[in-house]
Amino acid sequence: MGWIAKGKYTAPPAWAAALAPGMNLLWHFHPAGKSAYGCYYGGSAHIHTNTNEPTDELRMVILHEYGHHKAPAYGSGSWHGPKFWRTVRRLYAENGLLEYAKTHERYATGRRYLAEAEEVAAT
Repeated sequence: MGWIAKGKYTAPPAWAAALAPGMNLLWHFHPAGKSAYGCYYGGSAHIHTNTNEPTDELRMVILHEYGHHKAPAYGSGSWHGPKFWRTVRRLYAENGLLEYAKTHERYATGRRYLAEAEEVAAT
């Protein structure tokens, strides 16, 4: 994984590297009180956070951004379309975050998809 560290950006912690192999991340610490979020574009993800700890929230954000890297949706009509959510659901499940993501994923569409996919899998 390539870490980009310049100016106000700092190198992410070692645990993050294992979550998103082959992905470039820009890691920026916000002032206290800001929550973690990410914005993926151009082959890199900007992860903004106020913690250096491997919280479920932060791990979920990194996996969400890595999902864009694993399932590019260029030309599919939806950056957060079905291919993306299938990929992210698998990443969440593999990393023990599926239950957390069902209620904490920032996109309502994603929360709905994760819950519906679970119902279909159970039938």
